[in-house]
Amino acid sequence: MSSALAPLSSPSVSPKVVSRPQLPLLVKLSYGVGDLAVAIRLTAVRDFLLFFYTNVVMLNPSLAGLALAIGRLWDGVNDPLVGYLSDSTTSRFGRRRLYLLVSVLPLGVCFYLLWSPPLGLGAMGNFVF
Repeated sequence: MSSALAPLSSPSVSPKVVSRPQLPLLVKLSYGVGDLAVAIRLTAVRDFLLFFYTNVVMLNPSLAGLALAIGRLWDGVNDPLVGYLSDSTTSRFGRRRLYLLVSVLPLGVCFYLLWSPPLGLGAMGNFVF
């Protein structure tokens, strides 16, 4: 057999199996609990908000979809601006922690309002709300 056809490794050499340390269950659960609030919010908005607006609030499906699309477009404009702002911020709390602390209450109020439209606004009033 020529050297060009010879196997790259000899059959007598076995590959070494490297064992990686496993994370303890408590550490895994801690990471999961830390992400629970974000997961609940994302799942509620992604999976149930359109149903809520069309079947509970009785908003026209095209208006409900347009409202959600406007929110996504706003995210596309706003997120890079806030990212630039947080990247250029210097404070004793760090670059982003200050924004996280300040935004907790307004985001909680807005999430509540997202699911609590006032009664009697009509289709366009609910769309604007």
